[in-house]
Amino acid sequence: MSLSRLGRLDLVLDRAESLPSEVVVSAVVAPPRDCHPLADFIERRPAYLPALGQYFAPGNGFCDIAAHEVGTAVTGLNSPHLIIRRHAVAALGRRRLGKDVGRRVLPLLCRTIRQDPDAVVRRLAILSLLAWRIDSRHLQPDIRSNASMWPARSR
Repeated sequence: MSLSRLGRLDLVLDRAESLPSEVVVSAVVAPPRDCHPLADFIERRPAYLPALGQYFAPGNGFCDIAAHEVGTAVTGLNSPHLIIRRHAVAALGRRRLGKDVGRRVLPLLCRTIRQDPDAVVRRLAILSLLAWRIDSRHLQPDIRSNASMWPARSR
């Protein structure tokens, strides 16, 4: 992670085959938040998808973004990579980002619950909208009408 934050992710990737997958993944996700290097990593090294899935599993790798990082998460909503979309939609469910961010991201989260092909992304978008509480109150009809698309939970 330290090498990656110092701009030397290349040193980690050059030795990736000799390192545990968790080490490689933690280095790949460590740089300043930008989904383009992560997307490139997924495309070039798809064997790491299970380790990335573990890293980004709910409760593990979801980050707490700042307002200046919202653009990256918004870009991630349109990623062809499921893991990036799931991470982005969860990261945008932070009411403390402020009303200005809310005005920007709430319609995008609403669009996500209507259009994303993945049920988990849609569920996370609904949860993110609900986390905005009063700011998302005007979207409650959309939230309710799309909540029925959630897959049944196994008990």
